[in-house]
Amino acid sequence: MDANDLAGKIRLADGRTLVLRPLRVEDLAALRHAFQRLTPREIELRFLLRPRELPDFDVVRAIHALIPAGARC
Repeated sequence: MDANDLAGKIRLADGRTLVLRPLRVEDLAALRHAFQRLTPREIELRFLLRPRELPDFDVVRAIHALIPAGARC
């Protein structure tokens, strides 16, 4: 099984469909961009900390923790 086997579609109440898939290392730039758009209060509420930047090490470690060892790219 690879990470793509874990992807799935979800239909929202308003009719839109989202594709949900595991995080990948190449998602780091988009995650960093999204993190920078959060307010300090949103960061504190979501992550229980106050950094202004998403550390690479934490993101990569989190991504690898989510993907089964045999499915890593």
